Amino acid sequence: MNLADLLKKNIVMVPVVASVLVGTFTGVKYIVNLTDTINGNRAEIEKIKTVDLVNIQRDMAVLTEK
Repeated sequence: MNLADLLKKNIVMVPVVASVLVGTFTGVKYIVNLTDTINGNRAEIEKIKTVDLVNIQRDMAVLTEK
């Protein structure tokens, strides 16, 4: 049995298997991209919190001096 006969017998299964494989790789790529985005946003949020805390401390120091 050669490859052509095998493909003729499984004409429906070939696109299904190909779609599942492509969908799996696309899903993994999406999850990795989403994870990178979440980690990047977490770093930005921490930086903003630090800047806000420094600004609040500076403002409190100015207010308590008066």
